[in-house]
Amino acid sequence: MPSVEEAEEPCLWLWLRLFSVPCLVTVVLVGTPPGRWFVRNRFRWPVNNRIGWCLKELPSLLIPIWHLSGQTGPLLRPPLLPLSLFAAHYFQRTFIYPLRMSADSARPLPYILMAAAFTTWNGQLQSLAAHRCPADSSDTYTTLHAVGAVIFVLGAAINIDSDQRLLALRKPGGPRYCVPHGGFFEFVTAANYLGEMIEWWGYALVSWTPAALFFALFTTVYLTGCAAELHEQNKARFGAEYPRERRRIVPFLF
Repeated sequence: MPSVEEAEEPCLWLWLRLFSVPCLVTVVLVGTPPGRWFVRNRFRWPVNNRIGWCLKELPSLLIPIWHLSGQTGPLLRPPLLPLSLFAAHYFQRTFIYPLRMSADSARPLPYILMAAAFTTWNGQLQSLAAHRCPADSSDTYTTLHAVGAVIFVLGAAINIDSDQRLLALRKPGGPRYCVPHGGFFEFVTAANYLGEMIEWWGYALVSWTPAALFFALFTTVYLTGCAAELHEQNKARFGAEYPRERRRIVPFLF
């Protein structure tokens, strides 16, 4: 008889497919759902920006911590490394990043609930899959662990640096939109998205599970669509002021 975890994983895969496939189709055919939805519904069930951001990211922090709490030994040993990296990312996104966000803006409640549903399903799926990753039978680090961890840290550094540069532009009384400069913004429009994509491909290598690979692919497709739309918006908004040599999300290529 299958365990609760073995019975639960197919259900999580089904829910993720039901959520992610329409989401990706919408991004490709229509554009970025959250941004468009926010503009049209900014006065409907608004939630403080910081609180809303924290609530939508929190499940992907609490769920892996709950799974890790039942483990013994160092959290960075090979079997637990994927889940530890996953939790570290969401700790930064849940508690550190929101502190620098504007407290005056708001997000619509339906968007927060949809995002929280995804982070809940994905957090549980990644946690269940991490317990059965191929490296779990040994406490020996592999090449995938080393390469994936380096890629993850590189992506996290790009993501955090880019977020800081964007947040520094939003000064009280200053212009609402400014052209970001420095770091990977010298190469691409969406440097923060690029960093997050790199993070999750590093995580996928460390974990080497279908769930992690699916999440990396989903993030890549979704954020590439977001970056393409943002790139066109910036070119229209800033005109000749916007650097022509910048690509959307992949330096020198796309």
